[in-house]
Parts: sequence; structure tokens; C-alpha cells
Amino acid sequence: MVPSCPFIYIIRKDVDVYSQILRKLFNESHGIFLGLQRIDEELTGKSRKSQLVRVSKNYRSVIRACMEEMHQVAIAAKDPANGRQFSSQVSILSAMELIWNLCEILFIEVAPAGPLLLHLLDWVRLHVCEVDSLSADVLGSENPSKHDSFWNLVTILVLQGRLDEARQMLSKEADASPASAGICRIMGDLMRTMPILSPGNTQTLTELELKWQHWHEECERYLQDSTFATSPHLESLLKIMLGDEAALLEQKELLSNWYHFLVTRLLYSNPTVKPIDLHYYAQSSLDLFLGGESSPEPLDNILLAAFEFDIHQVIKECRDVYLK
Repeated sequence: MVPSCPFIYIIRKDVDVYSQILRKLFNESHGIFLGLQRIDEELTGKSRKSQLVRVSKNYRSVIRACMEEMHQVAIAAKDPANGRQFSSQVSILSAMELIWNLCEILFIEVAPAGPLLLHLLDWVRLHVCEVDSLSADVLGSENPSKHDSFWNLVTILVLQGRLDEARQMLSKEADASPASAGICRIMGDLMRTMPILSPGNTQTLTELELKWQHWHEECERYLQDSTFATSPHLESLLKIMLGDEAALLEQKELLSNWYHFLVTRLLYSNPTVKPIDLHYYAQSSLDLFLGGESSPEPLDNILLAAFEFDIHQVIKECRDVYLK
């Protein structure tokens, strides 16, 4: 006689495994990591590192392709419940790619001071991409400088270090408002002359720091002289470029998250930040951005662990959050 059981167990299939899109991701990931094992066994030195970076970028492109396909499916879903499920999976894939990209910079590229900031800027630009649709909207209007979002666009471009594009936008303001042409030109010159280490540049970090200090002092003089006092928008941009934390925090809505704030803060206050100092700036940026009004999310803790170069904690946090 079979003993009776007081419990009813509800068994359901793992819907993720049966998702055609995710199965494609699983299969492609399997192939990528099999190839990675061969690279680990066969290559050494710089060639090994460059191949690891290539494989990592390939893996991220697979995740992004899957995420885009899932996003389209979510939009087209007729059943609201299915739409929510697909949207949830898109959010998870987006977080995965965000985390992996940061780990690629810190643990695979092992970017030193100088190039480190360039990689972090690319990281932010890739994952905070609303600016491109906003730009298309503003530039597609009959009179861009009079568009309601014109100054928001210019500000976001400055926050992301896209100063050439910001200068182009300011030229439209100068053309439309001759009275402000002079101060727009001065701001444009400050943006054009901001020293930043570019790929392939042979200047040393010391040379960059000296040039940056002179440029920073020039910006400070314009602020002290009230050069932009007649234009609150331009004066706000100048304060951002001076790394003024209060001015940056006024743009919380445009920054959208603390790690965007972190990278912008570094760009305009310490562009040659050393990897060892990242954890301090990351933690203080999170604290400043949240302002005690809310608690860190699980994703925030994972990113903080990465900035602390604690890969074991990154893996543990990811497992606890995404593999339950």
C-alpha cells in the first residue's frame, strides 16, 4: 500500500528552456565557450588577451541580438501576460550584458588609467542610448534650437562626453540667436579644447593631467567672470564641465542612474582615475545619487562588486539574483 502524502506538488516546465529565442542564445553561448577553452589552452601573452577580448565582445553581441529579438516579440505579443514575460526577459538580458561589459573592461581588458575612462564612457553610451532618439527628434524639427528638448539634448551630450556633437548643436543656437553667438562660440571653444586621451595618442598621463589642469583653470575663470551669466543653460553646462557635484546632481533625471553619474563625474573631475580608486568613486557616487532616499537594487550591488574588483562577489550576486 502506498502511503498517503499530505502535500500537493505543482510541477511546471521551465518556460525559458522552451523559448526558441533563448534556446538560440544557449546554443550560441555553448559554442562560444567551447572555443574559449581552446584559446585558454593554446594561446599565451598579448595574443591570448586580444582573443579573450574578441570572444567577450562576440558573446555580448549574441546577447544583444537575442535581446533585440525578444524586444520585438514583446512588442508584437497579443497576450498581455506573454508581453510582460518577454519584457521581463529583455530586462534580465540587458542587465546581463551591462554587467558582462563592465567585467570585460575591468577583468579582461584590464584597462589602465587613461584608457580606463574611455572604456567606461563607451560603456555608458552603449547602455544609456535614449539620446540618439532624442537627437533625431530635435534635429528633425523645423527649428532645432527652439525645440522643447533642445537644451536637454545638449546637456545629455555633455554628460556623456560627446562634446563634438554638443558643439554642433550650439552652433544652431548661435545661428538662430545672434545675441548669444559670442558666448556660444566661447563655450564651443572650451568643448573643443578639453584634453582627453584618445586611442593611439602618445602623450603621457602626466602631460594629459597638466593640459587638463590648465583647461580646468580656464573654465573656472569664465565662471568667476560670469561670462555665461546671461544664459542659465550655458552656465549650467560650464558647471558640469567643472565637475561641480551639485550641478551634476541637478541633472539626475537626464543621468538616469548612478553609474552614468559616476562616469560623468570622473570625466570632469578625474579623467586619469586609477583602477584602484574606482571603488571609492563608485560607492560615493551611488550614495550621492540615491541621497538616502532609496536603497541600492541588486544590480547596483553587482556593479559595486565589479568596481571593487571582487569577481567572486560578482558571480555570487549574479547567481543569487538571476539564477534562482
